[in-house]
Amino acid sequence: MKILLKTLFILSLSTYLWSCNQQDAAELNMSSNIQEDQAVLDHIVLTNDLENGRDEDESREANYYEGNTMRLSLKERMQARFRGRFRPVGFYDCAERTVEEMEQGKIVTLYYDLGECTDVDRNFSGKIIDKISWTTNSRAHEITFENFGREGVIKNGQRHRTFMVEGVNISLESGMSYDSWTGTLKEELSIAFPASEDQEAVSETIMTDFTVEGDGQGRFRSGALSYSNSLGADFSIKILEPLYFTRQCEDAVRFPLQGVEEVTTRNGTFTINYGDGSCDTFVEITKDGVITEVDLKEVILSGKIGPRAIRQVRRAR
Repeated sequence: MKILLKTLFILSLSTYLWSCNQQDAAELNMSSNIQEDQAVLDHIVLTNDLENGRDEDESREANYYEGNTMRLSLKERMQARFRGRFRPVGFYDCAERTVEEMEQGKIVTLYYDLGECTDVDRNFSGKIIDKISWTTNSRAHEITFENFGREGVIKNGQRHRTFMVEGVNISLESGMSYDSWTGTLKEELSIAFPASEDQEAVSETIMTDFTVEGDGQGRFRSGALSYSNSLGADFSIKILEPLYFTRQCEDAVRFPLQGVEEVTTRNGTFTINYGDGSCDTFVEITKDGVITEVDLKEVILSGKIGPRAIRQVRRAR
């Protein structure tokens, strides 16, 4: 299930959206509820994984644009963001597909129920509808899954992403840049996994609604996410105060530098306060009235919330 949750986080936020330094027995006892709470640890680790994944996506996108010349218009540059990357699911060769061209976009429908996608190596079924559109300063991508099956896993629902820029600048020296941008991600997905030797069949429901606003200095993220499955597991994340990420710190920090989020699991509710914008990796985790100051870098390095990660503990007022 941990792997499934990790996959969930990465899928939900391909657009977006993200950013990651270290005492005594009495404090350790007071904070045992944090150290032993796997939900807290999972959330910290998954946040770090997601942010690293986002960096890799941005790197690939930057490489894709490399070599573009000033002969490309702004519209062509926005449209080029999809060329060569418009493959949400592989194996186009085995799917029947239709393409509807629009003035500023296209709709691609993929049918996987025609027998060509059900051999030993490619077991697909159902339908996917991909819709992309663009203007001179925006782009949108909507993907709809209709009983789309892959190796027995059935997905239904929709994911919708938008990206809009303001203050576009084009120069020979720096290429295309913009003053600020806004991205959104909304999704409602249900995924059914077949039974295996290790686990019974399980279905999951994922709902996401995030907005990210950024400029040359950093970005703010707001929104919420919820997850539940047929085995009784569920959690939700609600951003109470926008999370701020930046790459302006001398040492890279892959976690928010400020903002507050609330995480609710079957084990209860805890909040994470990421601070006042300082370039450090300390956060305050509040659970059951106890505030624990934790070093996120130490957590990631050790894989646990151990004594070295806890700097101080105090009762909430």
